[in-house]
Amino acid sequence: MTGRDRKAHGHAELDELKRRISLEVLARHKPEDIRRWSLDNLKRWKKSGAWCGAYDEWREILERGTDEELYAAMAGVDERANRLRQSPPYVGMLPHDVLERLRDEVAA
Repeated sequence: MTGRDRKAHGHAELDELKRRISLEVLARHKPEDIRRWSLDNLKRWKKSGAWCGAYDEWREILERGTDEELYAAMAGVDERANRLRQSPPYVGMLPHDVLERLRDEVAA
């Protein structure tokens, strides 16, 4: 495997991990709880100056989007969903042991 192949493989693993985390959040939490938690995070991050363009997109989905749009952003396999999952506002909704299990599963 070349260095470029390893890098691409590493990105694919990270993308899969972020998707699995999103799926686990969706399985454990109601959309309204995900919205509330995520908007609280976004408000705190904006206030502290930690902001990126993806957060504007997330805020729009969380405030005005349908549940289906939220699910699509969190669990979709398209380029936009993958890009949005690189900056997830629902950080902190899963216990540490669940995150470790997901990391182990993706690395296996």
